[in-house]
Amino acid sequence: MSKICFITLRSDIGGGPKHIDMLLEASKKESICIASPLDAPYGKKWAENYIHYPLTHRSFSFRSLWGLYHFLKENKVEIVHSHGFGAGIYSRLLRFLEFLFFCRQLKIVHTYHGLHFTTKTGFLKYLYYSIEKIFMLLTDRFVCVSEGEKQRVIQWKLYHSTKTKLILNGIPIHQDSSFLRNQSYFQVLFVGRFVSFKNVDLAYEIGKNMMNEGIRFVFVGGGELFDFFKEKLQKDRLSHIVLEGEKNNVEEYLKESHVFLNTSFVEGLSIGVLEAMEKGLPILVSDVEGNRELVIEGKNGYRVALDNKGTRIWEERIKILRDDFRLREKMGSASMAYVREKYAFPLMKKKLDDLYAELI
Repeated sequence: MSKICFITLRSDIGGGPKHIDMLLEASKKESICIASPLDAPYGKKWAENYIHYPLTHRSFSFRSLWGLYHFLKENKVEIVHSHGFGAGIYSRLLRFLEFLFFCRQLKIVHTYHGLHFTTKTGFLKYLYYSIEKIFMLLTDRFVCVSEGEKQRVIQWKLYHSTKTKLILNGIPIHQDSSFLRNQSYFQVLFVGRFVSFKNVDLAYEIGKNMMNEGIRFVFVGGGELFDFFKEKLQKDRLSHIVLEGEKNNVEEYLKESHVFLNTSFVEGLSIGVLEAMEKGLPILVSDVEGNRELVIEGKNGYRVALDNKGTRIWEERIKILRDDFRLREKMGSASMAYVREKYAFPLMKKKLDDLYAELI
């Protein structure tokens, strides 16, 4: 059996690390290893349970690259699968090192998890795009996690007809995700990192503008902007908005909520949205790639264009769902049915295993 090494520069709470954790747990330990940071909650777990090489959170160094190169040699790794832009720099440079040293070349698989350079501006956008373009030559397979991401890859001329594979994100499906929600209050849930491309500003403003509607807004997640919003909330003195920070028990928040909110500027195929669907929630999302595939307008939720200035349409949709219990139940059931049909984890895992088999 071929040995595979996953590379990621994140091991904190988020969809990307959770995606990798699911893959690790579904793989035979003798066939897998991982290079990642040691951040909670996943980093320590991975270091204790798998052959592990430590990297720094969202940072690159040539010293780490050289150490990782020797780690792969020692563990006889044949396939490297990088997740996200930063990890992709490591994987493709590892391939370049093997070329320089006339070694048997590693097979490189790279999953985008969103083309985040499209949210950059000016020189940074050009630089990030140029890196992706050059690294195409050092990659054996690319994985797009949504049809929208695939179309964006084609648009930016990063698509290769034989190398690029569409493998939809998947999550574990529980036998029975149906349960009675408390109807004595109404709660909107936002789960995600507090970073710029998640557009937390908009989600916060929606909550702020609905302060007199008897609705609780709960934000779960951490990140570089968390302290900024914590201070902002203290100044605004809004008791109906709760910033919970990073939590390991997101499932409990999903069970306690009535609507799931996602306002991102860009998504690959959100694990957070998929998990909310699996728990039977109506979904209110920004009308961007990835989200468009998960939310069928008026069936299991609503999509709102980000070019709509202000929060009025978002507020109207939330009020509709608050006031119509039957509609919430109908949309929640549609969410559950859709995720079970198309986004079950075993479907994703089989397609990845088939991809790895192609390379050996």
